[in-house]
Amino acid sequence: MTKRLTLIALAIALLVLAGCESLKGLLSIQRPEAHLENVSLEAVTFSGASLVAEVGVTNPNPIGIQMSGFDYRLDIEGSTLVSGDQPQGLSIAANGTSYVDVPVSLQFSQLIDSVQAARDRDEVAYTVAVTLRFSLPILGEISIPLEHEGTLPVIRLPRVQLSSLRLRSIGLTGADMQLVLNVENPNGFGARIPSVGYAMEVQGQTWVAGMTDRAISLTAHGTSRVTIPFTLSFSAVGRTVRDLLVGGNSIDYEFSGVIVVNPEFELIHETEIPISLAGEIPLSR
Repeated sequence: MTKRLTLIALAIALLVLAGCESLKGLLSIQRPEAHLENVSLEAVTFSGASLVAEVGVTNPNPIGIQMSGFDYRLDIEGSTLVSGDQPQGLSIAANGTSYVDVPVSLQFSQLIDSVQAARDRDEVAYTVAVTLRFSLPILGEISIPLEHEGTLPVIRLPRVQLSSLRLRSIGLTGADMQLVLNVENPNGFGARIPSVGYAMEVQGQTWVAGMTDRAISLTAHGTSRVTIPFTLSFSAVGRTVRDLLVGGNSIDYEFSGVIVVNPEFELIHETEIPISLAGEIPLSR
């Protein structure tokens, strides 16, 4: 009987001590430490870019804690372009460190439309701001703000324009023509264009269609010319076209096609860019 009472007393003492240690841990709870480990450019296309901010959270306490979520913001040249909130929970073990990735994406068209400084620059300054939220014993709800600054490239689509249409010679059955395209690279890096697919229509009839057989090199902020000679058969397009070529000063056209672009930029892969143009082009002789 005495032995049993001794064991019960020992068990109660151990429970009291354990409770005291837990209570001591609660009363001495500390704020977690957090920092932005890295912000990396994960993906880039001619449309937009994706950033990932890696956040490390260290728990200095002898008990586990919970991060209840975070919000983020992307500022470009001082203007907020993207913001969001993630109610993503994260458990951090006692005296442990955990990591959370914060993805941020933006569209270059939105960037160029919204930020004046981005319209004539190859890169812009950015700030990623992340605020972590915690629900802690004793301390209650707390927030930890973090920021990281860097630079982002500004990527623009190459542009294709119809430069000129020339009548080289004309006969009774057809005409020898020459169409010149300008391919402009508005970016701060070069590119190679292995092919351009094209089709030009006038008055609902296809005058020329095909694909270039010679690669085009584009320097940074450079423009290259693509010359397309072709023969126009009056039997195919109608003899009224002859009168248009002899007496007209300009031609109303519709142009469609695809350019294949290999950028000299590590993260951008080969890209097909559709072309759709319409307007009036001068006819030279």
